[in-house]
Amino acid sequence: MKTIKSLSILTFSLCFFSCSKVEFASNWADTYISYQLGKYFDLNSNQSQFLKLSLKDNIKSIRKSIFPKLSLELQAMERELLCHKIFDLNTVSTYKNQMMKILFLGLQNFEQTAQVLVGQLSTSQVDNFKFQFEKKNNDLEKESLVASSSVEKRTEKIKKQIEEWMGDLNNNQLQEIQGYCEKTFFMNHAQIASRKIMVFNFLNHFGNESLRKNFIHTLFTDYDSLFNANAKIDRSAEQVRFNELLVSVLNKRSIDQDKHLITAIKDRIEQLNRSSQI
Repeated sequence: MKTIKSLSILTFSLCFFSCSKVEFASNWADTYISYQLGKYFDLNSNQSQFLKLSLKDNIKSIRKSIFPKLSLELQAMERELLCHKIFDLNTVSTYKNQMMKILFLGLQNFEQTAQVLVGQLSTSQVDNFKFQFEKKNNDLEKESLVASSSVEKRTEKIKKQIEEWMGDLNNNQLQEIQGYCEKTFFMNHAQIASRKIMVFNFLNHFGNESLRKNFIHTLFTDYDSLFNANAKIDRSAEQVRFNELLVSVLNKRSIDQDKHLITAIKDRIEQLNRSSQI
């Protein structure tokens, strides 16, 4: 189910890439996802109870199997930072891709929950999801039409994410982010279009149990295969541009930012290690 997938990605991206309190975020992940899905699908009490308990088990499994892997990757990053002050695109891309690969591996834990929950949905609940999605997507489309507002929001979002790791950014770094968001503004429209296609496919497959299960399985195990060739090219190019931005911002870091970054990485390593023991 696209919504569980999206919420799971958002939640765990917050945990490991932008939220400084890994333990707090992971402790509340089941509540956040349950609440959001409850709004989209108007879940009944039995469905809500199943979802909450199942998500707790999913997250417990992620703590045990995925947190140690993330910790090891961060330790490798820390060693790299201590040895090198200048980074190239290949190094940054390799570390980022490896972290994302581990996160997506962890997200597979949610597949069975999604399969069971979707199998319990009534036609009226799916209709409610369609209504809520279209309402949200229409709002996003309207926002995307105002270039200045859209760029400003995205700039602020990326700024906050990077500052969680590096501390306050300087003017040159902020200009890099602003320039990146202005140049990639068109991707907002592509992402909105991709979401619409994905939801259309989910709704189209919902009535056929075999097609529905295959779609949900692919969603959690081979997400990129659901996009057409042009969309894959766009997504790949966007990742390269974002990694280039990270390289530029990293290589402009000050001594204080360098210390902040290493401290942030050490802190997340400690939190991941503690959480994996719970």
